[in-house]
Amino acid sequence: MTTPIIQFEQVNKWFDQFHVLRDINLSVTAGERIVICGPSGSGKSTLIRCINRLEEHQQGRITVTGVELRDDTRSTEAVRRQVGMVFQQFNLFPHLTVLENLTLSPIWVGKVKPDEAQERAMQQLQRVRIAEQAHKYPLQLSGGQQQRVAIARALCLTPQIMLFDEPTSALDPEMIQEVLDVMVELAEQGITMLCVTHEMGFARAVADRVIFMDQGAPKIFWRKSWDIEVCPTRTIPLTSSKPTLAALPAMRPVLKGVRVVSLALNLPGPAALMRLRAMGARCLKIEPPAPASAPRGTGGDPMSHYAPQAYQDLHRGIRTLSLDLKREAGQRQLHRHLAQADVLLTSFRPSALRKLGLDWKSLHAQHPALCMVTIVGAPGAQAEEPGHDLTYLASCDLVSGHNLPPTLYADMGGSLLTTEAVLQCLLARQQPGRRQGQGLHHEVALSEAAAYLALPRHWGLTSATGMVGGAHAGYRVYACRQGRVAVAALEPHFAARLCQAAGLEASEAQDMTRKKIHQQLETFFATQTRRQLDALAQLHDIPLHTLP
Repeated sequence: MTTPIIQFEQVNKWFDQFHVLRDINLSVTAGERIVICGPSGSGKSTLIRCINRLEEHQQGRITVTGVELRDDTRSTEAVRRQVGMVFQQFNLFPHLTVLENLTLSPIWVGKVKPDEAQERAMQQLQRVRIAEQAHKYPLQLSGGQQQRVAIARALCLTPQIMLFDEPTSALDPEMIQEVLDVMVELAEQGITMLCVTHEMGFARAVADRVIFMDQGAPKIFWRKSWDIEVCPTRTIPLTSSKPTLAALPAMRPVLKGVRVVSLALNLPGPAALMRLRAMGARCLKIEPPAPASAPRGTGGDPMSHYAPQAYQDLHRGIRTLSLDLKREAGQRQLHRHLAQADVLLTSFRPSALRKLGLDWKSLHAQHPALCMVTIVGAPGAQAEEPGHDLTYLASCDLVSGHNLPPTLYADMGGSLLTTEAVLQCLLARQQPGRRQGQGLHHEVALSEAAAYLALPRHWGLTSATGMVGGAHAGYRVYACRQGRVAVAALEPHFAARLCQAAGLEASEAQDMTRKKIHQQLETFFATQTRRQLDALAQLHDIPLHTLP
């Protein structure tokens, strides 16, 4: 069995009362490339800083290149000779030239002769493609160039291990790629690498493992196969590497103080409620009593029976209440909640709302300040007709062959329109005038959500002869070794880079609709593995994504 080059065993660290690293167990083999991700304060930087003892751990053992880090300078110095580090800030000496910055450590720490140190420094500057800047001072360089100098400096002591602590976070967006390109090349040369970064494209291109840190512990390992492996010391109820409904982008709490009551069942309503909750709204979901045949612990929303994980994701942070609205007691409770609410969401047919006394006319008379957003299948009189996501998509020519669509486009599109409708109602209610403070009614039709999503097809953009329907050779799905690759090199500069990467002349990109270009790209992609294509995309800044 190969001895790990880095080994953490039950490592703990505190900053005063803050437990920053919790029971870390981690093995890194020589040549392995690991990317560490996670939210701020999760312990990412502290973890790698412990490897060269820039931070001292209080419990557990850390062994690096066979040397255990202890409270003695000898072991620390022995490890630091084998570990190079690149920081967020460049930490270059401004009064020394680039070459002098690189030779300082080899001469004074490594006891290397000055001539040999200069030769080694120039080799590393060539390695990071910046040798022509050797005699300039750091302040004469761009941020990306300074960070490449910092990488070359770390390499001058020929380390076995390289640590990168968010090396692109201090750079302007246009400078990030040049640093990532250098890091990709280093990774391909077999050096052991641990990198803290939020650049997930880089992680996909080079990482053997991605470690997601949270609250001081590695919670998820993402291996080369891109399957999630849950850390055995931290149980996470996660079944795949795909995003879940709970994985919403961070939103501003613009609806803080707004109260939303929802009667909407199944997908569109709860998906909208999830987004409203993410915007800060206080949300109450009222469900009918569960049928007698329902599994124990489930509610009256059918989704809690047929898709319990989706139901759990959708309702995280949302209070649910079971009420029988066909009974007087249930109606009384509902109206008590509505009297304090700002918005009501429903997904019943109009006739069902009338039977419950919840049609807009009745509701507005009883709760004049309450806004109402009703989700229906189709607008107007068609709202009484039965339908579902599939029929709405089919009516808009969005169903191909006998295959079902890969997701519920009309439902999810409708949930976004519902969220938008809530915001419109609340903004309109605040407008000065005779209606200020009065509730408004807004209808959202799922058929119209499908029609909106179908507009590119209506315009011919995604037809077989359309530029994003298969006519453009740079915007297609191709077969590759071990899977497929989705290529979106539509813009001329992306198309030119794609042609050059495939061994074609950049001038060929002037007309990407030619059959010859399609054939040449098909041949090229058939020879490439997914991993090669991921690295190619990072190296040449080409928009593509590989698939099984």
